[in-house]
Amino acid sequence: MRHIFLAALLSLPANAAFADNLERLEVATELGGKHLSAFILSRAPELEPNLPNWDWDDDYRTAARCFLDDLEDSQGADHVEKYLTAVEEYSATPVTSLAQTENQPAIMSTPAVMTAMQSCGVMQQVMKRMQESGFMGAMMNEATMSKLGG
Repeated sequence: MRHIFLAALLSLPANAAFADNLERLEVATELGGKHLSAFILSRAPELEPNLPNWDWDDDYRTAARCFLDDLEDSQGADHVEKYLTAVEEYSATPVTSLAQTENQPAIMSTPAVMTAMQSCGVMQQVMKRMQESGFMGAMMNEATMSKLGG
């Protein structure tokens, strides 16, 4: 579930509204990543070298653009707006526990959202960053999870 949150914090035709939606998603997910990193460092500062870079790159933008496009195609523009609002509100709250990351708004993990994230490569981008940085391995360590309250 923690990985779903991370992926959920990530991710329309190419027009002004789409650019705004993509930018909204980028800003919100980067902020969410920073909040998660701050929480982790407050409990386990030795993990600093293993924290992934949450900043978006071209590959991440491509995946997120596909995600938003697929979500709009399957659920409509109103759903995309509700999704983005939920992500923005959720990401604005500092992380204070791992349990908090499992209590995300339902719209962030609906089957349509998860399907679009998976098919567009958003989940793969998140997992790749977490594996390359060593964060995934650190999170599998029982002692680390104990420090984080998991």
